[in-house]
Amino acid sequence: MIIDFHTHLAYHKIYPDTFLASLFNLGKTDSQDSKQLSLLKLFLRDDFGEKLIKQMDDSEIQKAVLLIVDDNDYIGASKETIEEKYVRHRNVLKKYPNRFFVFGGYHPLRRGGFELLQKGIEEYNFHGIKLYPPFNFKVNDPLMKKCYQYANDKELTILSHTGFSIKGLKNEYAEPKDFLEIVDLYPKANFVLAHAGYKLNDPIVKELIQKNNVYADIAGFKTANKEDLKLIFEETYNDKILFGSDWPINNMMKPLSYLVDSIKSLYEESKIDNPRLLENIFYNNALKLLSK
Repeated sequence: MIIDFHTHLAYHKIYPDTFLASLFNLGKTDSQDSKQLSLLKLFLRDDFGEKLIKQMDDSEIQKAVLLIVDDNDYIGASKETIEEKYVRHRNVLKKYPNRFFVFGGYHPLRRGGFELLQKGIEEYNFHGIKLYPPFNFKVNDPLMKKCYQYANDKELTILSHTGFSIKGLKNEYAEPKDFLEIVDLYPKANFVLAHAGYKLNDPIVKELIQKNNVYADIAGFKTANKEDLKLIFEETYNDKILFGSDWPINNMMKPLSYLVDSIKSLYEESKIDNPRLLENIFYNNALKLLSK
């Protein structure tokens, strides 16, 4: 069984055009009439996750975590408001309750953002919190204390983007080191460092991953050095690693099964005879966080 811990709805109306253009390397384009952007939007029309579910079925992925990003309109507004995005994801969850978990996006500078997050968790049955610091906030900013205390009280999982995003964002705000002063203060909350699972040679990631309430997903791992990525099978790290695809960002040309098969192949290449290590990454570790 497989749980994909890092996915997004492939629906263009929940993202600013400028973000999509940069994320998919379309060049400088602010125009909705851009030919490339228009073609991209034809692909990004999976408003209820049906295309994702088909990909999941073809890849033996039983469940996926859908992440809502609150960008606070930092580089322009998307077609849907953050409130509409919450409702959309609630409706997806109601339609496919056995296939998805949802993490509500939170931005500390959003007016009414905390109340919306509470609504997502307590009324919409969302399962955790998604942070995207490059949209102009630091995870160790005092403004985040309310969010962390809420997560601690509710024993929620917080998944935060780490590493580079796109040009024009505050990428320096997404450094894992900023979590060092946070995670010990909120021991009942779990923290997932997105994209850090293939950076286990980084001293800061090494230090963080040893803490009881810190995990890392491997979304974006196709850009990783293969030898570094093999560390996910080391006993020191293995029970803290989560499979994540970052759908649809890494799947424009190849299906989700390609990423699943890549991890299986890496396991075979490592010549390790311990299936539990692979099961931990694909399923067991995620289940620990999502069964609360």
